[in-house]
Amino acid sequence: MAAPRTPSARQNASEPFRVAIVGSGLAGLSVVLGVHKDCIDPDSLQIDIYDAAAVLSEIGAGITLWPRTVALLRDLGVLDSLDVSPGEEVAFRMRKGDQPEGVDFYDVRFPEGAPLRLLRAELQSRMISRLRKGLNFHLSRRVTGLEQVDDEVLLTFADGSTTTCDLVIGADGVHSTVRGLIVENECLRLKTQGALATEVDALASSAKTQWCGRYAYRGMVDASALPPDHPSLEVPMRYVGADGQVITYPIPSKPVVNVLVMVRQEPIDVPRTTDAPRGEAEAAFVGWEPAVAQLLQAMNTGSPTLSRWALVTVRPPPSYVFGHVVLIGDAAHGMLPYLGAGAGMAIDDGYTIGRLVGNWANEGRRTPLTSILGAYESLRGPLTREMHSRSFASAEALELGGEYEALRDREVRKGTPDLLLLLRKLGASSPDVRYISYSAQLLRTEWLFRTDDGTDQVRGSEAGATAELSLIV
Repeated sequence: MAAPRTPSARQNASEPFRVAIVGSGLAGLSVVLGVHKDCIDPDSLQIDIYDAAAVLSEIGAGITLWPRTVALLRDLGVLDSLDVSPGEEVAFRMRKGDQPEGVDFYDVRFPEGAPLRLLRAELQSRMISRLRKGLNFHLSRRVTGLEQVDDEVLLTFADGSTTTCDLVIGADGVHSTVRGLIVENECLRLKTQGALATEVDALASSAKTQWCGRYAYRGMVDASALPPDHPSLEVPMRYVGADGQVITYPIPSKPVVNVLVMVRQEPIDVPRTTDAPRGEAEAAFVGWEPAVAQLLQAMNTGSPTLSRWALVTVRPPPSYVFGHVVLIGDAAHGMLPYLGAGAGMAIDDGYTIGRLVGNWANEGRRTPLTSILGAYESLRGPLTREMHSRSFASAEALELGGEYEALRDREVRKGTPDLLLLLRKLGASSPDVRYISYSAQLLRTEWLFRTDDGTDQVRGSEAGATAELSLIV
């Protein structure tokens, strides 16, 4: 994507290689931990983390980590002392809930190990505790400008200050400022070089988020607020039906159940994250079974509102590497939550680029930086783009409505665990079923969940240069 660059003179110099990470979430923290795993000499790299927030806080509700992500975090020492069941468990019980009496129709299981569920704040706290002392955190530093000059990157902040670095890693989330700035710069470069308008437009479309026509209501439910025999207290549940889903799972470390309610709706107002009247979510699930109503009534007990999130995605750019700027996590490929893969993908991105850079520094930076960045793109690009596509497919698979609802229901009643039958019956050309696939099958994507402890040699190349590193892949 970016213009060819000559190897930086700084790559073989004695001064530290300067890495700026924009964003201190799971993706950004994973970069630092990945670097520290391989880089023996801390003086060979200068790592600075910049965040627009005024306080380094640990926020967020529950999070699901699939076996592959668990393996990566164990490799980084983040999950030391945390008990994770190694046996096969029900990852999710699929239940058709948009009727007075629901019906279970499929159990998603992973023989290689159960998913790990915990609070996002707990995971962030564990990651922060593993950071080496002396790491430079810069808070209240909102990026407003980015310029690449030769082999350096100049960052400008809202307070007027600037910094120069050798590599910028954009880990600033789905509404990434880094992505917007670098895509804008790259589009200008392409236009100057006479690129086709279609090429420029394709890249420009990745700069901003796209609303997917769905809202999510998030919250926690105190276990005591549910009937003792409520299914969500015992096993993770995925209630599905026409135009909506309710996903729940208990948090082992707390007596709470994490609840994520997703509904397809016409725009209520300008799509955004805001508080919404409790009745708004309940109205979207009228006619669903009592267990769903009980969950909605118990969310955020004592508050007249629920947190409503407009679900947005990022169209992944053709490359995540732009010269000496790299995008990772939601900044690169923000996806829908229907596979529960977004956080895992972000951690995996950070782990990969962190270990590549750390090993490169440890080996004396003998190869061009382009080889390392090329390896990252080769490893993470195809994989994350596929998962991005499948996250939308998962939603479409189980939210068929209108003329397709009866056909879907017949397949569910027959116990057919393969809703791809619908695709063959209804025709792939139909816009309503074009992305149909079955969630349980999507969740078993090999690259997301392989947990063997063996390592593979991975190779990425760019302009004839190669980089090799033993990673969990």
